[in-house]
Amino acid sequence: MTEPDSLAEHIQHHWHELPAAERRVAQFVASQARLAATYSLTELSQIHNVSKATVSRLFRRLGYTNFNTAREAMRQQPNPGSPLARQIIQADDLYQHVQQETSNLAGWLCEASLQHSADIIDLLFNARTLYCIGMRNNYPLALHAHTQWAQLRENTLLVPQPGQSLSEHIAVLQTEDVVVLFGFRRRYQGFQKLLKTLSDSPANIVLITEPGFPVYSNLFAQIQLPIESQGPFASYAAPVSWIAHASNGMMHHFPTATRQRIELIERQYRNLEELEP
Repeated sequence: MTEPDSLAEHIQHHWHELPAAERRVAQFVASQARLAATYSLTELSQIHNVSKATVSRLFRRLGYTNFNTAREAMRQQPNPGSPLARQIIQADDLYQHVQQETSNLAGWLCEASLQHSADIIDLLFNARTLYCIGMRNNYPLALHAHTQWAQLRENTLLVPQPGQSLSEHIAVLQTEDVVVLFGFRRRYQGFQKLLKTLSDSPANIVLITEPGFPVYSNLFAQIQLPIESQGPFASYAAPVSWIAHASNGMMHHFPTATRQRIELIERQYRNLEELEP
């Protein structure tokens, strides 16, 4: 058998001999190596609720002399690219799936703490017009965000609608506008051009992607949320959770205005009998 070379291959090679606690850390490292490399030994142990000794034993078992050599290997991991094309660690059971979801949410918690979430929430609510944009697999996220936020504030738009183009909206962006752009892989071919055009506009841009996406300095915020899963299809638990956090945050920060709008909408629901009682 060929000796393992990359960090992912080391984990694949030793997977079935890893204790459960070490597997939790290994799964996170295998799926999000570059993000894991940003954490210290103590932080990795805290995120996965294991001891520092457990993390150290894992990397020694994988053939690394110490945590620093393992961290360097994490930094060298390539971008995973298409989730349908990369080799993955097979899921043992539902427990492993839930552990991966927990790791994703823990990764978001660490990221969110650096992004001044209160400032982002205030920005979203106070925007003149709030645009939600997402292409391909990002469209359901933009749709969900729009559905939530339109109940809390006026002038919230989902663009483009079927049959529409984006230029009509981008051409009239102003400094009081906010664009939330969902850009998780695999992005459509024109994504980079769209992002540059938006970043050059006078509007405030909030970009939401997976870890490892290049950092753009001229955005209001760039939030990186893990989407790895046990299988070839991405999990959007963390992005959906962030949308819920932003929605609840608007209600908490602006209780009177949001409640008045919700009550107005609820009256129309009853008037048109659109929803079950």
